[in-house]
Amino acid sequence: MSITHAELLSGPPHGHPVGLERDLDGSGAAYTWYVISIIFLVNIFNFMDRMALAVLAPSIQQEIGISDSELGLLTGFAYAIFYSCAAIPIARLADRSSRKNIIAVSLAIWSLMTALTGAAQTYWQLFIARMGLGAGEAGGGPPAQSLLCDYVSPAKRPLAIAANSIGFGVGIAVGMALAGLLGKLLGWRLAFVALGMPGMLLALLVFLSVREPPRGKFDGASDGVQPSLLATFKMLRANRFYLWLMIHAAAASISLFGLNQWWPAFLVRTHHLPLPSAGLLLGAAMGLGASGGLLAGGLIGNRLARNGYRPALIACIIAMLSLAPIAIAANLATDPHIAVALMGLSMFFHGFATTPTAAAVYSAVRPEIRATAGAVAVFFQTVIGSSVGPLIVGVVSEYLYPSVGADALGYALMLPALAAVPAALALAAAINALTKTEVV
Repeated sequence: MSITHAELLSGPPHGHPVGLERDLDGSGAAYTWYVISIIFLVNIFNFMDRMALAVLAPSIQQEIGISDSELGLLTGFAYAIFYSCAAIPIARLADRSSRKNIIAVSLAIWSLMTALTGAAQTYWQLFIARMGLGAGEAGGGPPAQSLLCDYVSPAKRPLAIAANSIGFGVGIAVGMALAGLLGKLLGWRLAFVALGMPGMLLALLVFLSVREPPRGKFDGASDGVQPSLLATFKMLRANRFYLWLMIHAAAASISLFGLNQWWPAFLVRTHHLPLPSAGLLLGAAMGLGASGGLLAGGLIGNRLARNGYRPALIACIIAMLSLAPIAIAANLATDPHIAVALMGLSMFFHGFATTPTAAAVYSAVRPEIRATAGAVAVFFQTVIGSSVGPLIVGVVSEYLYPSVGADALGYALMLPALAAVPAALALAAAINALTKTEVV
């Protein structure tokens, strides 16, 4: 059995009211927004825990003694390899069982691993804790997005995903600011403990208060039959629109993680800001920028998606092409406050492009494989994006240091800034493929 979503993606959606739909139990939009709010909090903890290492890295390097290349492996590869390896089997489980239970357990695991990071005595213990964090957070994204798709109709998904994804921007802001402050007050070890433990309480709230909606509620009810993993991969491989979105996801993630994992260290080394100041300023700028971009992308994406996803994706192309020169300017700025402002603006454009593309990914596939399709996107983002981005910056920085000294990191950061250009080109190819490919 296969159903086509080509009309949804290339033309106006039909049969769905503009407002958030009433749940089958009659609880209506209020409970839908409650669920979105809870998932929003989960996303805050996801990125807060993920970004803490970027801020506390200088203190960790000083105490344990690790190089930039080793730090690049720690912030990128150690996290990404287990995140990506765990994402697909967890998503397969989410496609046939309770997604809210998976989210709750995953949140508890990654919160525990964040706290345990503070107990690490060696580089390899940090590496293992980071792998555990990645494996836990693999259960946060695709199951949550799949869950939200069964609370709102396709035409309203950009805004719902935006409301959830703003947790990305808030998590960056809170994580960086708190990590810097707690690192100063408590030291980096207790800072990780303080950041990790509250997630346990939120995991319990998710388990007790979030209800599992009917699968495929707004896309044609699911027949309950999940295709085999091989059949699922064949479906996704045949979907050229989806494949180009995956290439975009990889390139955009190289840009995102290469920049945000190294910008705190860049401000400390190049602009000589104290660690707490760097965390606070950059966290606020990037958090506000990303949150504003996600909200704008959701609102504008909702309006444009009334005429199909093509206009929304064109707006995303413009956003990615705007990001590249702004990020380059941030790396070249001589005033730290100008640099921080440009960094925040860069995150605005990245956030803007995130929500319509994510909505397109989850709306382009059958409900029975939705979490798996999202996990494949996560695989592209992590294996290619968040592992390659931070690592290549660290390697290039070390290579350039003998010749350019303290400016090496700024020059190395040009690479993830330029990665926004192929990300935009991939979206253009996806739009071209949309009219030629049956989306299943």
